[in-house]
Amino acid sequence: MNDLPYLKEVFERLRRGTHLSPEDEPEFSAVSGNPEAYIEYFARIGLTLVHHHKEFFYFEPDVGDNIPDTLPRIAAFSYIMVDHVTSEGRSVDDYLLTNIFLVFKLPHFNYDRYADLMRQVGVKDEMELKLVLRYMDRIGWVKFVGEEEFRFLRPFHRVLDKCIALTEKQSIEPSPTGTTDPKSDHRMTQGPQKLILIHSGRYDYAEVELDGSLQIVGPNNAGKTTLINTLQFLYLDDRGAMEFGTYTPEQTRDYYFPDEYSYILFQCLGSRGQFVLDGARPE
Repeated sequence: MNDLPYLKEVFERLRRGTHLSPEDEPEFSAVSGNPEAYIEYFARIGLTLVHHHKEFFYFEPDVGDNIPDTLPRIAAFSYIMVDHVTSEGRSVDDYLLTNIFLVFKLPHFNYDRYADLMRQVGVKDEMELKLVLRYMDRIGWVKFVGEEEFRFLRPFHRVLDKCIALTEKQSIEPSPTGTTDPKSDHRMTQGPQKLILIHSGRYDYAEVELDGSLQIVGPNNAGKTTLINTLQFLYLDDRGAMEFGTYTPEQTRDYYFPDEYSYILFQCLGSRGQFVLDGARPE
C-alpha cells in the first residue's frame, strides 16, 4: 500500500487544507486512477479522503477543527457571485467554471447591496477582496492567471453547490397538471424567506424559515424572544422605535452583536430573485 504513486506529495498537499484537482498533476492522475486504494490507506491512519462527484479530492475536516476567519468572507463572496449570475439569467455552473474574471469587474463593490454585505464580513474594498481570492487560490478553489485575473477551479464546488441550492429555493415546482397554483406554493410569495443568526444572542448559528407558518416552542430562556425581536431589525427603520424590554440600546447591541463576527441576516425574495439583507447594528 505504501507503494502508491506520489503518496507523500498527495498527503503533504491535502493535509494543508488544499484540494487535489486536474490542475495538480501528476498527483491528481495518480489518485483518480485508483481512488479506492488512497481512500483505504488514509482511513487506516484516521483521515477521510473525500472523492467529490465533480472530480476532485480533499480531506474531510475534523468536527473540532477551528473555523478560519476567512470562511464567512468566502461564503459572502460566493453567494454574491451566484446571486449576480442568476439575476442575469446565466447558468451558474457553466459561467463560473468556464470564464476568466477580473477582480475590479466583480459585482461585489459595484452594487451597494453587495458592498454592504461584504463590509459586514470585514471586506472593505477591492484590495481586501483580492486577499480573499488569494486565500482561495492557496487552497485550490481559484487560480490566478495574472495579477488581476483569475478563474474558478473544480474544488470551488464545495461552496458553490450550497450557494446554488440556496438561490434555487426560489424556483417553483409545477403541479401535476403542469400549471402552478399560487395558493398551493408559498414559495411564490415575495418577502423574507429565512432568518439567519451567527454568533448572535443565545445562538452560535441558527436558521429560521420565514416563508410559511411558524410556531416557536421551547422552555424559558431558550431564545424564543431573541428570535422574535430580531424581526425589528428588518421591519423598523427607526431604531428609536425598537423595543427590547428593559434593556438599553448598548445592552441590546452587546447581546445581538457581541463581536465583529456577529450577524443577523435576512434572506429575501424579490422580483429579481433572492437577495440578503443584513440586520443593522443598533447605535
